[in-house]
Amino acid sequence: MAKPMSLQNFISSNASKDGAGFAETARLIAGENPPEWLVKHLQRWSPSVMLDGAVHAKQIGKAEARARLKKLINAIELVDREIRASDVLELLLVEELGAWPATASIDAVLREIRRRADIASSRLTVLDTGLDERLEKLADAAGLVTRELREPAISEFLCPEQREPAPANSEFGAALVETRRQAEAALLSSYLATKAGKTKAGAGRALPPAATSPRAFCAAVIFEAWAHFHDGDYPPATNLQLAAAAEEYWRVCGGTTAPISDRSIKTKTLSAWSPYFREASKHSLTITRKELRRHMIESSAQIKLNFDALAG
Repeated sequence: MAKPMSLQNFISSNASKDGAGFAETARLIAGENPPEWLVKHLQRWSPSVMLDGAVHAKQIGKAEARARLKKLINAIELVDREIRASDVLELLLVEELGAWPATASIDAVLREIRRRADIASSRLTVLDTGLDERLEKLADAAGLVTRELREPAISEFLCPEQREPAPANSEFGAALVETRRQAEAALLSSYLATKAGKTKAGAGRALPPAATSPRAFCAAVIFEAWAHFHDGDYPPATNLQLAAAAEEYWRVCGGTTAPISDRSIKTKTLSAWSPYFREASKHSLTITRKELRRHMIESSAQIKLNFDALAG
């Protein structure tokens, strides 16, 4: 599979300015003299392919995702341990800091813990006692957990499709334990790790459970267009004509491709699309593919209505 690209490389100079690339893609799908509406359909969906690629280019790698999940787990353990320690809790609950939030989201409670720990760590009575260092570490840990729960690159791994996120007003201790459990499960998930618990090899991005790669999105556009012009038939993922259309569409949408002159290299490049067509068939792209079919049906029907009106 292709190496992940940078955001700058994805928005490349290969993007079509005059629509010729979209016309060539349409020809590879529908044959000579493809209908103009198909060319416009491909142009209409190209920004979505480009946006998907840009978002994917910013996604962190698997090794970084696992490293951050480990730090998240350690931070949660520290917060959970320290807020149960009587000497720390006593300092967090002093009257002048205000009432403790009785019912609040885990995010709000973590922010409050950080605020109180920051203030308590600077009190003269705790300086150089060891408690000041513990409170500083508690504030840092609460901040780290808060940031990662807000960061999609990590938080999207914490609530896979089979789990429900904790209610916003759930008991803080239970929500913290559940977050830790989900982070531990994500750390060892098949998306990031091998069965032996090691980081998965390869330079691919760390994609959350429901995510698809931008090339799979591109393949879905081609898949549905092909089926529309071939009596609803979806060819095998190894079909090179299908791959040629995807390769051209990927190029014209802004994805970087290398010029190919050698026939064997070209065949290898086109064969590399097979995994993406298989990915395009997965459940995560079902809604997108339905929308693609609807757009094409409506576009072709409108052309027929216009033709009938002219003929009449």
